[in-house]
Amino acid sequence: MTTLRIENTVTDYDDWKAAFDSYAAVRKRMGVRFYRITRNTADDHQVFVELDFPDREKAEIFLTFLTDKVWRTPRSRALLTEHHQPRFLELVDAAAIVAEAS
Repeated sequence: MTTLRIENTVTDYDDWKAAFDSYAAVRKRMGVRFYRITRNTADDHQVFVELDFPDREKAEIFLTFLTDKVWRTPRSRALLTEHHQPRFLELVDAAAIVAEAS
């Protein structure tokens, strides 16, 4: 599994989230298996998106779509005040921790 991690600073979270949601079908069609959105607790304008793909090739294709199509739109330019270089992450270990019943 490959995760594409994106860090943005947005002008308004609700407007940004509406734009993000409008691409749900595209994410599905392009191979996103799962996504997580988190925000910085010290600055709620900082948004972190992690998109999980079955392999790096699909993640790279999706990043190209983002850079060539989505992030060049007037809507995206209006919503993003800062954008950091996306990163590809490879899952190397994971575990669920289950609390014991008391």
